[in-house]
Amino acid sequence: DSTITVNTPKDAYELLYPGKVNLRSTAIVEGYQPNTEPDSTSSATITTYTGQEMTIELSRSKPGFLVISEMFYPEGWIAQLDGERVDIHKTNFMVRGIQIPEGNHTLTLDFQPSSMSLGHKLSWFSFFIQILLSVFLIVSYIRDRNAQAV
Repeated sequence: DSTITVNTPKDAYELLYPGKVNLRSTAIVEGYQPNTEPDSTSSATITTYTGQEMTIELSRSKPGFLVISEMFYPEGWIAQLDGERVDIHKTNFMVRGIQIPEGNHTLTLDFQPSSMSLGHKLSWFSFFIQILLSVFLIVSYIRDRNAQAV
């Protein structure tokens, strides 16, 4: 229903003390002022959930702010709302939050860290080197066998 904007993680943490903020109706957002209005008709349905990907169908009659109860990790997560990239904001000191405009939307969160891309490239490079080495050893073996036969 509402948000509180803070500038530092320390400010966010201090608001988490019991009795300071009702986290059922208020989100503590670091460094971003969301545009949000109470909306009793809003809905969010998770349609896909794996460790690496999440798809949520959203419906709002007014702009709002979605809090996802999963750890905020800035490196690698990509959020797209109806195919357009949107920002993920650190919320409630440790989870993710995303600004949602009014209307029906599909939100996709995908984990694509650069380290995973680098790992895939190194794996393929290693595989290619192993194939070349195998071909070289097979050709060398055949040449040695043919040289001994002569």
